[in-house]
Amino acid sequence: MTNDPKATNTAMEGNGFYNKHSSAQASGIARMLGLLEAAANAITVGEENLVIADYGSSQGRNSMVPMGLAVSTLRAKHGSKRPVLVYHTDLPSNDFTSLFQALKDDPNSYVRNNNGVYPAAIGRSFFDTILPPAHVHLGWNSWAVHWLSQKSVDAADHASPTLSVDPAVRKAASEQSALDWRSFLAARASELRSGGKLLCLIIIDPGKRVNSDMLWQHLWDAILEAGRDGLVTPQQQLQITFPLWYRTIAELRAPFGPGNIFNGLQVEHIEATIAPDLFWEDFKKTGDATQFGKSWANTMRAIAAPTIMAALGDDATGLLDAICARYEARVAAQPVRYDWNLAAVVLAKTD
Repeated sequence: MTNDPKATNTAMEGNGFYNKHSSAQASGIARMLGLLEAAANAITVGEENLVIADYGSSQGRNSMVPMGLAVSTLRAKHGSKRPVLVYHTDLPSNDFTSLFQALKDDPNSYVRNNNGVYPAAIGRSFFDTILPPAHVHLGWNSWAVHWLSQKSVDAADHASPTLSVDPAVRKAASEQSALDWRSFLAARASELRSGGKLLCLIIIDPGKRVNSDMLWQHLWDAILEAGRDGLVTPQQQLQITFPLWYRTIAELRAPFGPGNIFNGLQVEHIEATIAPDLFWEDFKKTGDATQFGKSWANTMRAIAAPTIMAALGDDATGLLDAICARYEARVAAQPVRYDWNLAAVVLAKTD
């Protein structure tokens, strides 16, 4: 283990790759839509323009349906002609070109045939304030806040700190996660209007080993195999440590004091849910293990490639291909259902 804090400047795999390979994430978002509609209906609005913030938008494909539902619900209650501002935020390295392409061409785009809706993008980390105080009516954050603001350490025994058995690695990642969660909440508390709502969909640690852990284990095993084959150096292998931590429900609740309130944000709803494995449903119909492996390999590549490339170097696309091929083979050799464990959280600004 090395103590090598490093800012998280890597977004998802660019050139629209994440948009093409994020249907697994969409299955979890579908579980949140009822909560989103209820939250939008409960928001207090004056004469001002409606403001929605999409925190951690990535390339936009999975934002279209929830943002469309938010826009239509708010307008149904507060006026069909009411102007709506939608801010999509992500890291400066995010592929915002694909986001704007999705706004133009995606069949679910919320701006198609919808006048008076104004999308914008901001390249800034959501661990700090992004928008003016008391500006946002409705905030949305999905599949993003398990990423940390920085990699606290390099771990020798796993790419994912959540699956490391090194107490020092786990302690460092857990402490960074706690700081980041509080920073995220404090920033959103500043930006939300009184009566505003924030919804978060977050990968969690359910407190036991689950099949989805193998999605990271297969990746680590593929990296180790590439190392044994002389394709990846020990130093590169060490540096492929992802800046993430899967919090427990208790860790998500930890900042909230009496009345379940933190900086004016109150917990209205928190529950464990899952993102069902759609690739498994396809596999049950077709029996095509090769396609099952390819689907999950592309999903993991969309998530992991920028972090891996940061460790291997910008000219290491061939090495990345080799790791992903090994990953695909491992998933295909042992098909199982990979449901992701999630928390659905609804917070309200009380002052």
